[in-house]
Amino acid sequence: MQDTEFGGHGDNVYYLSEPIRDGNGNLIGVLKIGYDELRLANQAKHMIHRSVVFGLVYMWALMLITASLAMRLTNPIKSLQKACREIASGQIDKVLNIESNISEISGLGNDLEHMRRELVASNKKIAASEARYLTILDHAAEGIFIFDKQGVIHSFNRSAEQLFGYSEDEIVGRDIAALITPPGVFEHSKDHLKNFMQMEISRLIGRESELTGFHKDGASFHMALKVRAVVLDEKEMYAAMAADISERKALMDHLKSVAEHDGLTGLYNRSYFQGEMERLVDLTKRTKQPSALLYIDLDHFKYVNDTLGHNAGDRLLIEISTILVKRARKSDLIARLGGDEFTVLIYNTQADQVHDTAESFRKALADYPFKQGAEQVDIGCSIGVAMITEETQSAGEALSRADISCHLAKRGGRNRVHIFNPTDEADVTAMSVDMGWSRRIKEAIETGCFALACQPIVASHSGEIESFEVLTRMLDEQNRLIMPSAFLPSAERFGLAADIDKWVIVNAMETLSEQRKHSPGMRYSLKLSSQTISDPGVCDLIQETLRRSNLDPAALTFEVTETVAISDMSLVTTFLSRLRQIGCKTSLDDFGSGMSSFSHLRDLPIDYVKIDGRFVKRMATSPVDQTIVKAMNEIAHALGKQTIAEFVEDEVTMNLLRAYGIDYAQGYYLGRPDVFMPCKAISDHVSRSLCLVSSAN
Repeated sequence: MQDTEFGGHGDNVYYLSEPIRDGNGNLIGVLKIGYDELRLANQAKHMIHRSVVFGLVYMWALMLITASLAMRLTNPIKSLQKACREIASGQIDKVLNIESNISEISGLGNDLEHMRRELVASNKKIAASEARYLTILDHAAEGIFIFDKQGVIHSFNRSAEQLFGYSEDEIVGRDIAALITPPGVFEHSKDHLKNFMQMEISRLIGRESELTGFHKDGASFHMALKVRAVVLDEKEMYAAMAADISERKALMDHLKSVAEHDGLTGLYNRSYFQGEMERLVDLTKRTKQPSALLYIDLDHFKYVNDTLGHNAGDRLLIEISTILVKRARKSDLIARLGGDEFTVLIYNTQADQVHDTAESFRKALADYPFKQGAEQVDIGCSIGVAMITEETQSAGEALSRADISCHLAKRGGRNRVHIFNPTDEADVTAMSVDMGWSRRIKEAIETGCFALACQPIVASHSGEIESFEVLTRMLDEQNRLIMPSAFLPSAERFGLAADIDKWVIVNAMETLSEQRKHSPGMRYSLKLSSQTISDPGVCDLIQETLRRSNLDPAALTFEVTETVAISDMSLVTTFLSRLRQIGCKTSLDDFGSGMSSFSHLRDLPIDYVKIDGRFVKRMATSPVDQTIVKAMNEIAHALGKQTIAEFVEDEVTMNLLRAYGIDYAQGYYLGRPDVFMPCKAISDHVSRSLCLVSSAN
């Protein structure tokens, strides 16, 4: 019997039967198997229960493992994220310590820590650099401030605070109109600032310009301003450097004034007058508006100078200048050409008016009596007048006509006015003959009626005579000495200056050759006129005389004035170079008389620089002149030149020159030109060798 259905008989037992047969197929028995299904069911239930328990345990363990792994992965990442935010916000002082078994995360943490350390080091360098920058900025001599494209100031250094009077806290945030706008126009400062930022700023970038700066208290000053465009914090800005140049400006104005004005009278000098004449002639050709030139020569100045002394003569010239200024209109220009010769430019006047104008000047001087002690001298003047019209060819033509008219006024009896007319030119030769200077100078050259006077040039520190300047005197019929101021202007006017110089060159060299036999160290210095420099045969004459007299060329120094030098630089440079090739020394006289002095000094082949005596003679009382002389000396030395100071008239000046390092000095304090003992007797005067000079006579 078989039971193949579970619980089919209600006894929870399976029954199976299988017949057993032999090899022949005969039934030999039956195999019966019984299996209790309840036990199997219990075992099955038990297995299911165990499986559920094991599954739950596995899932719980898996969740724990997953959570643990997640924490080990996300915590370092969160730490990295937090560290990145802190670094981005500038918190870089905290050391990062990111621990993880995951090599990628650990490596990322190490890289982030390395970056943090680099940032710390970089910030320290930047801070040190900024500290150095701020230190330099605060200690810079110039006022430095930064402003943006709207003109708003962002920084202000210590020098800028001192320059403008504002503290940095006061000025930062304000615009630069406070620094460049006059106080009276602050209500329009925005317009002023707008114009400055739109129009002026481009002109200032990359170059130094002069502006007027304004202090907090409203005071103005001359300011040099340099502006550069810069980029700071990715913004376009401007960096400005400002300096107070009031003193420099005052010094330059003073130098300009000195170069343009006569040192004694304060009137314009010949150089400025000639420049203004040239400008006026050109202007008159365009405007066709005529002007007039008055040439004034004092009638009795020589008498005052010779009988009452040079101090009286100087006072006379100053008082005459005051009279001329009072009489002239504000628009007129008055100049002193030299000596007792003055000029007045009368602008915008007609020919029919000029006689009355000139007559008023003549009368003003005729009514002036010069008094010196008990002496009283009526000075008077002769005035020559030339009109400047559109037909005037040059300034030289106008000046020549006025000069001729002045001489005709003198020839007519002095103390009168003569207006030039075309017929006067035909009478010039006769006038010159009547004046007599041309004839007298020629006769003096032919007969040797000149005398050579020597003035010592002394080494500043040792007091030893370095050389003598040779000065020229003319002898009249009674062998009385005529000073150069009397005959040299006429000699130059008649083209005889070169002939006089040639006479001096030959006679001075022959005299020096004889003297050096007894005083081997003796040297001469000779001044040459512009006409001499233009003569191509002068250098040959010097060379031939040196050969004939067997004189050492180094014993001679030839001087040219700065005015002559700058009038034709090429010619003078060639001439001086030739002299140096011969072996002679060269010197530039009256250095500082022109505004272009410094620019030309470098180019001229000279050994000595003679500082203009106008600066030297007032050194004892003028700090400005002291500064100018000192600067000239330093510049000359920087260019390898030695310096000589002229017009040394007192001990105070001499001591200042020594202190400044001036090489040599010359003037009445050290020795006057001995007109009674010219060069031929100088050897006996200084004994047998160069001597030390005590105080001057």
